[in-house]
Amino acid sequence: MRASVKAMTDRLAGATVARGRLGISFELRSAWELAPVAGEPDLGEAERRVFRWLVRHRDHLVAAEDRWDVDRRAIAGAIAWEALGNTNYFTPVLKGCGRASGPGKVHYRSQVLCREGNPVAKQVEVAGYLPRRSAAERRELLRRPDAAIGYIGAIMCAYADIGARHGFVDLRYRADLILTQPYNGVRLVDGLDELGSWRATVARRERDGTALVPLNPMYHWVNVPANRAFLDAAVGCRRAPGAGTGGRGGRLAHADQQAGAERARPHRGQVGEGDQRRLVADLLVDEGAAAAQDA
Repeated sequence: MRASVKAMTDRLAGATVARGRLGISFELRSAWELAPVAGEPDLGEAERRVFRWLVRHRDHLVAAEDRWDVDRRAIAGAIAWEALGNTNYFTPVLKGCGRASGPGKVHYRSQVLCREGNPVAKQVEVAGYLPRRSAAERRELLRRPDAAIGYIGAIMCAYADIGARHGFVDLRYRADLILTQPYNGVRLVDGLDELGSWRATVARRERDGTALVPLNPMYHWVNVPANRAFLDAAVGCRRAPGAGTGGRGGRLAHADQQAGAERARPHRGQVGEGDQRRLVADLLVDEGAAAAQDA
């Protein structure tokens, strides 16, 4: 077995939060300044610092869960994985061409250097979830933890709304935190943007009668038992589904939720143990599958 394949298998099958020994990515460097908190897990120094950061901003995570009606642990998982598992990301200060500025690495632009492009943050603004902003305004706003958490919640809400329109009505609070899959990256389809490509993907899955099969590393990280326990301890368990507003202020949200209610398939899209075993087997055959970012 080639070393690259073995490393991938280790990450999927045996990775724990304690493996983030390379430190913390630039966007959560403030975590190094935080004092210990009650119930802190016995993990590596970087992991304990990220745990403290999540505890400190638990209220913001709960508020985002309430506003956007998505599991707070999915939002927290995205932030933790980006901080601990994506530490090779060059900081904007060093490179002068960054696309992210704050927690969760929400892209304030999709192009390098000075071009804004069409990042998913802009797409949710255009869809009516959040106010429209320039790339410069978005960059500065996303430096704030509360704002970055809100953007992550809005992005996940948009993906959940699109899924509901095509019969996948359980994405918001699914036990596997599946919204980390599209948040981590969507395979672009025929020149479409991220939301459009996700819509094409779930429409195809609906048409074919097949389940979503997540491949992205963020999704697998949040489903490692040790990492899930880490998130549960830091931000708490989810509340009852449907109690939040679900981002209904967005035009896309309202339309997709209505369609999803009419075409509900409560058991669609579940990924069982057999699917997971098949997925790992597929990855052993094709080491590039995880980079495909398809759902």
